[in-house]
Amino acid sequence: MDYTPHLPSIVMLLGSKIALVTINKGKTKTKVIFESVNNKFSSLHADSKQKILLVEGTSLLLVGFDEIGVSYTRLLKSNKLGKARRLLCWDPVEEIILISQKFSQKRENIHILSYKNENCAVAASILNVPSYGNYYEEDSQSFFLIEDDEERQMISYLSPKDFHKSIEGAEQPVILEGEGLTYMPTVDHQHDSYNMTSIHGILVVRPTFSNEKVFIR
Repeated sequence: MDYTPHLPSIVMLLGSKIALVTINKGKTKTKVIFESVNNKFSSLHADSKQKILLVEGTSLLLVGFDEIGVSYTRLLKSNKLGKARRLLCWDPVEEIILISQKFSQKRENIHILSYKNENCAVAASILNVPSYGNYYEEDSQSFFLIEDDEERQMISYLSPKDFHKSIEGAEQPVILEGEGLTYMPTVDHQHDSYNMTSIHGILVVRPTFSNEKVFIR
């Protein structure tokens, strides 16, 4: 569930249904705002500034709100939205969605889907990326990822800001590369997975430890 402060209401996922729960003067009113026959929803992402909701399932659904309630719904379909995909980030201002698709145990392709026009299509891709980890920082509109560079791990970034202006005129999906930011510190053991987050403008990267592995200090 998530909260839409401008209504104010709570949005809930109920299997194949999306419901809006409004509490007014102690009374609760529940209204189904969307129902799918073939799609079971798994997660939702709300953007209170843009008053829009992204719902993830077999396909992706956009739900727009006005001051009264739901203003529109839009189902996004793409051949890249298969079972192997993972949603990395969503930028409602640029109208793009970043997803990853694994093609091996430790490698993946990252695709940028644009829904600015009528269709939802791949506008750009970052190919053959190691599955070390990634992170999207909303305030700066920066997407960070860890890549290999001459047998060293390097933190790179990509900024989706003004994305459509940067690829304007391209007839085919553009192949992008992350811009190098810094190398990871050299340690005795190279980790296969990392968690990233930002705290007061500082990017924090830490390894993810597996219970199945034993590390010796």
